[in-house]
Amino acid sequence: MRIVLIADSCFDFMTAGVVQIISQAEAFLKLGHEVTLLAPVKTNKEQALALIKKEFPELALEIRCLKYDFRYGFSYLWALRMARIAKNFNADLVISRHLAASFFSAFLARKTIFEIHKSISAYGKFSAIFFNYLKKHRLAKFATISQALLREIAPLLKDVNLSEKIDCFPDGAKQLTGAPESINLDPLNNKTKIGFLGRLYQGKGWKTTLQLADLCPYCDFYLLGIAKEDLKKAGYPNITDNLYALGHIPQYLVGSYLRACDILIAPFENRVFDLSGRDITNFMSPLKIFEYLSCAKPIIVSDLAVLHEILTPNVNALFAEAENINSWKEKIDLLIQDKALASKLTESSRSLFSNNYTWEIRAKNLIKFSEHE
Repeated sequence: MRIVLIADSCFDFMTAGVVQIISQAEAFLKLGHEVTLLAPVKTNKEQALALIKKEFPELALEIRCLKYDFRYGFSYLWALRMARIAKNFNADLVISRHLAASFFSAFLARKTIFEIHKSISAYGKFSAIFFNYLKKHRLAKFATISQALLREIAPLLKDVNLSEKIDCFPDGAKQLTGAPESINLDPLNNKTKIGFLGRLYQGKGWKTTLQLADLCPYCDFYLLGIAKEDLKKAGYPNITDNLYALGHIPQYLVGSYLRACDILIAPFENRVFDLSGRDITNFMSPLKIFEYLSCAKPIIVSDLAVLHEILTPNVNALFAEAENINSWKEKIDLLIQDKALASKLTESSRSLFSNNYTWEIRAKNLIKFSEHE
């Protein structure tokens, strides 16, 4: 099958959106499909491709980066160009995260799945027009990243067979194989090593991690993706001796760093925001959760409704009360003291991931959904 994926995250710098769509494209490729990934860039496409090569050194995927013009109206010309490339490629399936590109793809008679990551109104001035066209088009379908988002979209699909038109496909992670890279996080001490993967985005949990480091001096905390300079700029110039801000980790090494930790935490706050400042608390599908699961380590997450779609309390993760620092400390202490519980969570998370949340499984499910009439 010839598959074209169209990104909506600019490839000029590494974000979760970039990692997600590259990983998904790679999964289709591994399944034996012919794959092309089309991506926007703000500046220099050669620099963007060099960045991708640095982050994914073994990637063997055709990526075409095209300049994205943010001036009013020009983004639609970009979207039309993407759809025409897909048509010229004679794509059997187009999976697009860009609403206008999905519209043009279906208009040009390509079987199209629009992958929805936020409320339809958030996609721009003409979002309702594009969405309504896709809703009625026989070649177009919708994929959401969470059941909560599907429930929000479903009422917009009146007089449509929902089971054939829309379904939920949570994000995934790469199946880690073999022994991890030789990464030792301060092997000279016996402290419990706790990992947090993320950046200084609002509501994502880095502030709680700083508080935990202060409250739990018997543990070492590793910020994977945040540097000391980042903390200084954010107004946190002084950090505790047991907090290590390691800065950006190349994508191909993320799994190795996570596996070097003893416990992985995702202390989301009660309100979580994306890069544009939009509240995504109710329907997010956090990439870090799936990357944590792929590493088979005990996980602690915030008790947010959308995370219950993925994880089961006390079965494959512990849930702590968001923004309640004492609740987080209690869960950390519990895992340190109860080795049997930590082992149980590890084995359960390993099974949950391998049976449900690899990128290859998601790719197979998307193809099956596209073929369902």
